[in-house]
Amino acid sequence: MWLSHYWEIYLQELLRLEGRGDFVDTCAECNINSPFYHCRDCFGGWMLCQECTVLGHTLAPLHCLEYWNGTFFQKTSLKSFGLCIQLGHLPGEICGNPKRAFNDDFTVIDSHGIHTVAVDYCDCKSVKSLVQQLLRVSWFLATTANPHSVITFCLLQEFQLLSFELKVSAYEFYQSLAHNSDDNGISDIKVSSIYFSHWYLMKSQLHRTIMSPSSIPSVNGVTSGCSNRAVMVMIWLES
Repeated sequence: MWLSHYWEIYLQELLRLEGRGDFVDTCAECNINSPFYHCRDCFGGWMLCQECTVLGHTLAPLHCLEYWNGTFFQKTSLKSFGLCIQLGHLPGEICGNPKRAFNDDFTVIDSHGIHTVAVDYCDCKSVKSLVQQLLRVSWFLATTANPHSVITFCLLQEFQLLSFELKVSAYEFYQSLAHNSDDNGISDIKVSSIYFSHWYLMKSQLHRTIMSPSSIPSVNGVTSGCSNRAVMVMIWLES
């Protein structure tokens, strides 16, 4: 049934996904500019111009983008378009005193892969610490001194499930992300699997320290709040 009726439709649609489809002349969003950019993670697979691509990814800065070079799609990044992730403010708010991440070199490891992004911290008068700003967008960092690499909480949860159910090691999981980001080895992926393991162990230890019932003091059998160890961990995160 499938082979006789649908194989040609499947083949045509799969080949269509390898090209620009119906979006050859104008952007699917503005219907004005030429479309050269395609997002692998957005619904629909529309072809957009650079301006519409940046505007549409303000709240999705970790999506994987591709550029049509005239023959095939090649990977590109939102950072190369000038998109900067502003921390410490609501989406759309303009920071009065933005501070660029150390060396303008910031890497985010996420389920979609390993991303090089531009990040601005908020350095306003009522500013939160860099650690707080990163944690509030669910980015877990391994160092508090000039952080330049983070892992999303979603990815850590994914790795935890895979390690429990399938016994996947940190090295194997990291390598799958690296290949998903660059399967031909051309890009310079700076974060190693050693750091990935370090992040996971730190988050696991932090969770055990704060949530362990034995670490929370009690009065007459009633817990009295966070333990001294939990407080020390949070102070360490703020340092």
